[in-house]
Amino acid sequence: MSDSLDFTPETARKRLKELTQQKKRIEQSIQQTGINPLYMEGLAKATIEYFNTLRSQLSTVNDEISWIVNWFNLYLLEQLELSSRQLQTYNSEILTHAKKLDKLTLILIGVTIALAIITTIDLIVRLLRL
Repeated sequence: MSDSLDFTPETARKRLKELTQQKKRIEQSIQQTGINPLYMEGLAKATIEYFNTLRSQLSTVNDEISWIVNWFNLYLLEQLELSSRQLQTYNSEILTHAKKLDKLTLILIGVTIALAIITTIDLIVRLLRL
């Protein structure tokens, strides 16, 4: 199997493409033998060995394809977890800023009300002086 330390998504995709092509070639070779695995009795030993070699190669290729798919799943899971942690951090920062904005909004509302009261009192005082 491939060494996971050398793997990147790009190398994994490339290797998966190679393996898929190799798998198709092996499957074609198996089909070209015309052998039905259920009815191999009476075939020449060399033919059976060739067929079994092809099946063994196919099994090896399938195992490596499975390994790469599992590697991809783990890689994507790690990326998802990393993104999730980043989103949690951003959400926490946004929440902190939202709380600050709420406090500032309440202060501005209070100042606006105070100015409105002062303006109203000033108007009443001016009207009473007339």
